Amino acid sequence: MVALYIVLGIILLIALILLLNVHLYYKLDGKKFTLYVRVGPVKIKLLPKRKKKLNYKKLAKKLRGRKISTIRFRQKPKSSDNSLDIKALLSDLQIDSMIEEISKASGNPELTKLLLNSAKDFALKFKTLLHTKIKHVYITVDEGDAAKTCIRCGVLNQAVAYVLEFFNIFTNMKPMSSSASVAVIPSFDNSGYAFRIEGSFRIRIISILSSFISSVFKSLAAQDRIKLNIQTRKDIKK
Repeated sequence: MVALYIVLGIILLIALILLLNVHLYYKLDGKKFTLYVRVGPVKIKLLPKRKKKLNYKKLAKKLRGRKISTIRFRQKPKSSDNSLDIKALLSDLQIDSMIEEISKASGNPELTKLLLNSAKDFALKFKTLLHTKIKHVYITVDEGDAAKTCIRCGVLNQAVAYVLEFFNIFTNMKPMSSSASVAVIPSFDNSGYAFRIEGSFRIRIISILSSFISSVFKSLAAQDRIKLNIQTRKDIKK
């Protein structure tokens, strides 16, 4: 009887885990890109990474007994310009180019690009199983010239509309709250461009697992069809 309760408890625990939601929170504020993932009560910060504190005791042990001439100090890497190339972004309204530019502005471009591309692939793969929420898309534009600023505002406003339409069609997009702001505004104060983009994605673990299993079976079935076609061709040649 006790064994039965243990088995039922394990089954219930697995069911609860499968029903848990995986939340992905993102925020682009200026040039700082922040990314969190939360599964149940566990929340992990992915970007930006925390800077490791220097352990002076370990450093002292390493330097003990060594001459200054033998110590090689790590050179400070050259600062790279991670600012968003708005003109390049506006020349191509595809989502891939927007992901590319946002990734460049983050502290870890490779990981940011990987995660954003994964989010796009999730949207195409899971469709209505993926829940999206847009909290803010607030952009101010200043090209230094009134006419150019207005033109860029119009183009960027269309780009934002395309992205929102993409999520609205391919995902289960939550209606925006009254406090949400979506706007592209010209500012004639030589301030350049300013971004405030914030939102989240949500999907159940069981949806990810079922899709993965389905993909595996489809891949195996495709391999079997290929082997069958090859074997059929060999038989015909004989």
